[in-house]
Amino acid sequence: MARRRRAQHPRLQNYRSTQNILAAANAVVSRNSGRTPKKLWSDAGDGPPITGYVADSEHDEAAFVAEEVDRLTDAGEATPGQVAVFYRTNAQSRAFEEVFIRSGLPYKVVGGARRTGRREVRDLLAYLRLIANPRDAVSFGRIVNVPRRKIGDKTVAEVERLARRRGVTPFEAVASLLPDAEGINAGAAAALEAFHRLIEGLRAASTALPLPQLVERVLTDTGYRDHLRDGTPEGEERWANVTELTGLAAEHAELEPPTGLTRFLEQVALVSDVDSLDGGGAGVTLITLHQVKGLEFPVVFIAGLEEGLLPHIRALEAGESGIAEERRLTYVGITRAQRRLYLLHAFRRHLYGAPQLAAASRFLDELPKELLDIPGRPGAGVPVNPRVPGAVRAAVHAHAVRPNPVEVAPQRFRDGMRVGHARYGQGTILKSTMTRGGEEVVIRFDTSGVKIFAVADAALEMLG
Repeated sequence: MARRRRAQHPRLQNYRSTQNILAAANAVVSRNSGRTPKKLWSDAGDGPPITGYVADSEHDEAAFVAEEVDRLTDAGEATPGQVAVFYRTNAQSRAFEEVFIRSGLPYKVVGGARRTGRREVRDLLAYLRLIANPRDAVSFGRIVNVPRRKIGDKTVAEVERLARRRGVTPFEAVASLLPDAEGINAGAAAALEAFHRLIEGLRAASTALPLPQLVERVLTDTGYRDHLRDGTPEGEERWANVTELTGLAAEHAELEPPTGLTRFLEQVALVSDVDSLDGGGAGVTLITLHQVKGLEFPVVFIAGLEEGLLPHIRALEAGESGIAEERRLTYVGITRAQRRLYLLHAFRRHLYGAPQLAAASRFLDELPKELLDIPGRPGAGVPVNPRVPGAVRAAVHAHAVRPNPVEVAPQRFRDGMRVGHARYGQGTILKSTMTRGGEEVVIRFDTSGVKIFAVADAALEMLG
């Protein structure tokens, strides 16, 4: 009987990770019902505790990683090439790429192009570049038939030939197509003329609309939103990459049009130039959790441990089977770490282009508190009994709402108050929240939809 019990509850040696890392992995995956109980063990010793970090935002999350990699490098504990950042969705790489570029930290993206190199991102950028500069022949050629408009490669080649012969750009050549242009039939000519009208309409809109609204107009008028959101998981992943780019565009919302578009394209061009450089050596690996099986790294950061992200929203909708699969995914990610493991959670994250409060992942609840080292500040209380349900999540939340060392202005606005804005007109405050950076308000404008503002950065007039 004892021999049978040992067979039913095997202990498997792991030659990769420390015992603390394995204990965390066991604690998470053991919650899956119907799983054959087994325990991983290691003779590598306990190792350092697992570090849990609660960031203010996805950019703070990335900045923490960059600073910690620098610290480990200076201490001789690891090189950038020995570090990996795991995340649930490709769209999460954006903040890490931006912060790493600014800090000069080398990196590589595994299993896909860097953010600005993904097809759907390049398509949207090509539309914006053509709107800003109709003489951009490369952007014209990229999106003249995306989504498909019955403008084939032969037609595009003929337009380019006509443009060279007349000494104009392809976009200008389309404006003066002759009915009997060689190689262009009536149907293709009509499609080209419609495309020309579309871009001209968007060019006119670019002089009046703030950048975020212009991007939404582009996605709608071109049909590119429907083109991507085809109901498949791949389509949703591509759409998530586009919404991350729209989130970046939102950072230029306060600039007068068309200055916002110009500055945005300049910023993207700078990032693309850096992306094209050879890093001259190994850098931090950015990779999704679905791709890490069979890999191992001395130092691993798992980012975005939040409800709706890990576990993913689709898994939550699927119920226990979906959550169980997300637990297995997290288990695999944890066991890729050899010496150091960091579990990251952002208090606020931009999802689908808008900032949202994020709840800590239920998987953090499932970790024994004694395994975690959560950097604290004065006033950030931690539950005494780690076995109390929600103890780890409460500790994470306590860190997130720790006292702010920076003095901020008092709250000025209240829910239901009418306000005015120079660009968006009048509106009603739906919610006012005090954050560590100051007061934030959600406003429904009468004619411009719902916007979120940091009060310190927005000129709002109280109307009553």
